[in-house]
Amino acid sequence: MYRKPHTNILRYLGSQKNIVLLKGSLALVCVEARKMSKNQIEAGRVAIGRILKKKRGGLKVFVSAYADRAITAKPSEVRMGKGKGDVVGMVYLAQRGLILYELKVPASMYSRAVLALKYAQTKLPLRTAIIWRSRLACPIKTADDSSFITTDFI
Repeated sequence: MYRKPHTNILRYLGSQKNIVLLKGSLALVCVEARKMSKNQIEAGRVAIGRILKKKRGGLKVFVSAYADRAITAKPSEVRMGKGKGDVVGMVYLAQRGLILYELKVPASMYSRAVLALKYAQTKLPLRTAIIWRSRLACPIKTADDSSFITTDFI
């Protein structure tokens, strides 16, 4: 039988140390912890695809986030008690330091791929940073905070 999860699910905030790119050369990493719905994850993937659709040579997009946590709710005007409510949706628990999207791109397409990830940042409900394989500890830009930009990536 399926066990419904408890509601206190964002207690663990994660760490931004030791970020490892497994599949790609560019990635979008969470800077804060928040819940993301499956529609928000898909909107980010579609945003990346819109920018990169014309230049598909040697390009791959890997989505590491998937909605795996059930959210429950009781119907309106129902009395208290009688157990937990039915499952109404699924969410992904995005924790700080986890990779959402990875891009495997040739070196000639880096600028276009960074532009695609910046566009995907605007579709997500949390702050993110763009990292690449050569300098993993150096984020390029966040969606909300301009003080997170470092100058040694150029």
